[in-house]
Amino acid sequence: MPRKWEVLGLACLVAAITLPFLDKPFHIDDVFTLQGIENVLRSPLDPIGGMVGWATEPRLLRHFELNPPFLPYYLAPVAAISGRSEVVLHAAMIPFYLALSSSLLWLGRRFTHSGWLVLLLVMTSPAVMVSGNLMRDVPATALAVSAIAATIAGTDRGRSGLLLLGGVLAGLAMLTKYSSTVLLGLLPLYAVLHSSARRAVWIAVPLAMFGLWCAHNLWTHGEIHVVAISQGGLGVGRAWRDNLCGLPVVMGSICLLLPALLTRSIVRRDKSQLAATALGAGLCGWATLRYLEGAADAEYLFWSLCGSGLLVACALEALRGGAPLLRGSRDRDARDSLFLFAWLCAPLLFSVVSVPFQAVRHLIMALPPSVLLGVRLLERGGRAGVLLRSPAMVTLIGVQAALGWLVAVADYDLADAYRDVAAEAGARWSGDGTTTWYLGNWGWIHYADRAGLRVLGYRRPFPMEGDRIVQPVFVSRVSDVESVPGSARRAHKLEEITRSGRVPFRSVHADGANFYAVVARRGQGRRPNLPFRWLPREPVERFEIYQIRAGPAD
Repeated sequence: MPRKWEVLGLACLVAAITLPFLDKPFHIDDVFTLQGIENVLRSPLDPIGGMVGWATEPRLLRHFELNPPFLPYYLAPVAAISGRSEVVLHAAMIPFYLALSSSLLWLGRRFTHSGWLVLLLVMTSPAVMVSGNLMRDVPATALAVSAIAATIAGTDRGRSGLLLLGGVLAGLAMLTKYSSTVLLGLLPLYAVLHSSARRAVWIAVPLAMFGLWCAHNLWTHGEIHVVAISQGGLGVGRAWRDNLCGLPVVMGSICLLLPALLTRSIVRRDKSQLAATALGAGLCGWATLRYLEGAADAEYLFWSLCGSGLLVACALEALRGGAPLLRGSRDRDARDSLFLFAWLCAPLLFSVVSVPFQAVRHLIMALPPSVLLGVRLLERGGRAGVLLRSPAMVTLIGVQAALGWLVAVADYDLADAYRDVAAEAGARWSGDGTTTWYLGNWGWIHYADRAGLRVLGYRRPFPMEGDRIVQPVFVSRVSDVESVPGSARRAHKLEEITRSGRVPFRSVHADGANFYAVVARRGQGRRPNLPFRWLPREPVERFEIYQIRAGPAD
């Protein structure tokens, strides 16, 4: 059991990460969670039914929503009571952060001598600090890490109650985000590695929970949701080269542990570790330049080298730690190393072959094992339990936390621009007898609808003379004013509204930043996306205002 001061420390850490951003506007794919909440409240047995507004046309939610519905079920009562308040709904996400942090502390002590170091390195990552939305990433990671912790504790202690808890948590993780299905292999693997194969039968619990969800899909819609989206036109399984190219970039930019690993190898003259890390990073940099045909800039290459070096160092530590098993040893530490290596590889492999594009949210699950392996490497041959007290490590954690905070502020500013301009447009032209239309998606949809703006689509009615159209410039969209019939030749630009940021970072921007979709396509002709960009040349967002004047329809 944690001591009182540790409980207080966990609470303070979670509060520092979450409370400043409770009022963050609904953002990116939050609209899918909100639509799921509405479905649950309207028809509790059909959480993925109905349509969702996206871009210019409504889509079947079950074909466009890539995740199962546990989070909407969890948030629906809170939304009903609070009136869909941003503050209240974000506050309802705090238990996931508490579960993640407490599980990380326990796992840090189980696999290393530096539990608090493991906790701080994961929780101060930009991947965690920026993901304070209503999306599934942090909840799924929290449930999955908690399931792993409970299963390990249950296996080690022979406690059926903990194994049952681990199975239920794993089932909930899988019903939150499909990438958590990697637990179906990881949980029994730990039992097998630690000579407790009979305890692997508890994997039947999450399997049964997931099976019930699939049976529900067949009964309600005649198709299994996960199969339908895998076979749809979302690029699943087709973008593995792009995903592989972007993977080290994401890992390097969300975990700054590499400097400590390199310093450790230099101080202890571990030439084999240094040589392997340098060789792996160099090969990755060369392959990146070749694949992107010279489009990768210095910032992209920097994070790519950092991420590849980190992954190589962690993989070497795992394989070196697990080597005694090849000699017939029954050493528990070697079995732990192989399990952590499998845990690291599973989400990385899933993110490469099973998603349509690479993203930070796809790799949050890989953070804990990479940090655990990195800390084990730092502790190898040194004094246990003193890492967190070293000035260099304190500085590294401080730098990572500052980076995470700055990117979180940048992401808040972007979301707030859509909320602010939508409200301004709705109030500015209300009551003048005209209609204000909008293009775009993400959280902008929610606030434009709430302000009384009307989505501009390809189907009539089209805008009439005097109507206005508000079009964000940098937001993801599949069309613009010029491409919409009935508007192109009669739309005249009136003005632009710009929103500047408080920090010199961009989390999502046309200039090559996209925290939620790191796209690195070959032959694209421009520099690829990064999770965030430094020193941007453009404002956070620019909004173009058009007015429809008299003239023939298109």
